[in-house]
Amino acid sequence: MEAEKLSKSSIYARYGGRDGLLATALAKEFEDEVAESTTAMRAVMGSAKTAKDLRSAIRATTAFTHQRSRNVNRINRAGIIAGTRGRPELRARLEEAQTRLTAALEELIVDCQSRGLIATRHHPRALASFLQGNTLGIVITEFDAKNDENAVDRRLDLIHDVLDHLFFDGLIDD
Repeated sequence: MEAEKLSKSSIYARYGGRDGLLATALAKEFEDEVAESTTAMRAVMGSAKTAKDLRSAIRATTAFTHQRSRNVNRINRAGIIAGTRGRPELRARLEEAQTRLTAALEELIVDCQSRGLIATRHHPRALASFLQGNTLGIVITEFDAKNDENAVDRRLDLIHDVLDHLFFDGLIDD
């Protein structure tokens, strides 16, 4: 702060106080974590030409997100969400970030539905929320001491079956 000639009070004033500064930093971390996934999904969903292409790409993306090495990211995200309790400013910032991120994924799903790559029986926003909730839900699996080295593969098999049903029923016959 001294090198820039900034005082603590001027920084707090800029962000509405200590809680505002903290909310801004945590919201940025939260948005960066989820934006990475959104960017990947944009590339996957935007480039698919057929429902089979999209299914293969979504399966590869799902396998990537289920890697145990990514659990730190998921736990950070869960911790930031938990930190909103009793912090209305942080909650408001996360709601803004989450709403933008869900809207971006929803737009991708609408695009894929309009191109006949994803079934249309479910609302795109519900599908977008489901995808994100599934990814965040992996945290629960990681805290299950009864899981063995095959737990991730079993979870991926389940998720692939669910996504096949939600996204591709009637579009892919195999």
